[in-house]
Amino acid sequence: VLLTDGVVTSGRSLSEAADTLSRQDIPLWMVGVGSDQPSPEVAIEEVLADDRAFLGDEVRVDVRLKAVSVPQGELTVVLKDRDSGLALATERIAVASDSTRVNIPLPFAATRPGLQNLEVVVEPLAGEVFDGNNRRRFSILVRDDPIGVLLIADQPSYEFRFLKHLLERARGKASDSENLVDLVSVLQSGDPRYAQQDRTAAELPPIDRESLESLDVVILCDADLEQVGGLLLSRIEELVRSQGMGLVVIAGPEHALSVDSRSPLSAILPIDPNQTAAPTGTQQLPIPVALTNLAASTGELSLPTGISWEQMPPIFWLMRTEAVKPTASVLLASPKPDKGSRLPQLVPVVASQTVGAGQVWLQLTDETFRWQVASPVHNLHERYWLQTIRRLARRKQVDSSDQAELIVEGQRFLEGDSVKVQLRPPAGMKLEQARLEVRQTAGDTIKSDKDESTDAAGLETLYPSADNRSLQTTLADLRMGEYTLRIVDPEFDPPPHPVTIQVESVSTEFVQGRAAVAEMASAARATGGQLLTP
Repeated sequence: VLLTDGVVTSGRSLSEAADTLSRQDIPLWMVGVGSDQPSPEVAIEEVLADDRAFLGDEVRVDVRLKAVSVPQGELTVVLKDRDSGLALATERIAVASDSTRVNIPLPFAATRPGLQNLEVVVEPLAGEVFDGNNRRRFSILVRDDPIGVLLIADQPSYEFRFLKHLLERARGKASDSENLVDLVSVLQSGDPRYAQQDRTAAELPPIDRESLESLDVVILCDADLEQVGGLLLSRIEELVRSQGMGLVVIAGPEHALSVDSRSPLSAILPIDPNQTAAPTGTQQLPIPVALTNLAASTGELSLPTGISWEQMPPIFWLMRTEAVKPTASVLLASPKPDKGSRLPQLVPVVASQTVGAGQVWLQLTDETFRWQVASPVHNLHERYWLQTIRRLARRKQVDSSDQAELIVEGQRFLEGDSVKVQLRPPAGMKLEQARLEVRQTAGDTIKSDKDESTDAAGLETLYPSADNRSLQTTLADLRMGEYTLRIVDPEFDPPPHPVTIQVESVSTEFVQGRAAVAEMASAARATGGQLLTP
């Protein structure tokens, strides 16, 4: 006689056990506990957000929510600041069916510099058994220093002039007294005396590694790449890959994206530069520009409410290409009529590609300055460029070599998984060991090097790795829950940012979430027994 919900967590299945009992003439009488209907559950499956932002940025947080056996009504999802407890964004979702998955945007303004510890919360439902997945924690680092931008152009085109003046006057959203951009502009064919008279101009671009590492974004605006030089291009390409520097390449009529196949740029551009065609002669036909479905779905290049890309002024010069690399994303495009197809082909206008830690942005026109007159209320040229520069600069690795860094490979683990933890000390510092605090959100005892079990947190020791470049340890036997990892010894200035990880259950009860009524009834019948209810 068994009192059970019929869920087998290990060993043979019910049907296999029933076969054995049947051969031995042992009837199986079962009292089925629980319901075969799924219990109500709402879970935050995933939270996607940039881990870096600039002060005043609108930070996009995307939440993927799953709801099962939910009565019709509303679910409230809240983005909170864990340090202050304030709600940063709230969204109410109407639930029309008992089972659904939905993506919820929760944008908020980054108004406080430094590390922000955030949390997405959805209230548990009545009767919900497992509510450990009703919240998800994460952190972002908010920078309040100016964005370092290097702008290189051959000729003082309209695109160069408009962009240069925009970046010179751009102010941070949080303070009108500080420049948003720390600009260095280089005009390759300009008079050397021009650089002496203009506060942001330089005769030559910086080429030493220290100056380049201080930059967040490099913009090549129809630049003479041969004059830029292979050494500088190689260093830019290496910093894009390794440190997340952003690169913008603007094609224009002077040099028409003349990139040699051996150039470092050839490998990181989102298109094949050898399969492009520059327009010739005077361009008189307008070229409309529209947002692609991909960009619209990800929130890229958004415009103010009530304004669409179809209302933007057209451009008249566009380098044509259809050889977009498989790893690239086309964000802006121009429709190209095709009589043999029901859908118009799209000619790329703006494409991007992730390269290592950074991102490369290719603009196949030098006429975005025309967008400045698109609205009497909004400067859409400014909006386009500041969105682009902020986005590219967010990927920059701001953790310099003189700052300790705590590294965990992954954020979500299953019970029984090993969690590898590394401490990368500042450059030049040698450590024999370090102490790591492992604290569970609920304050339970985790793992301690003492026999007592009264500590709210456990301690782990990190030892030098084989290459002596970092210290490391492996956490094992972590129970289900959320953990915060923090270095407590030695003390660093500034200290490495804490890391939050989630350990999830592999228990079959939580996966299945209902009693196995049909399996119990079948097993009972096969042995000559019966399934009863309490």
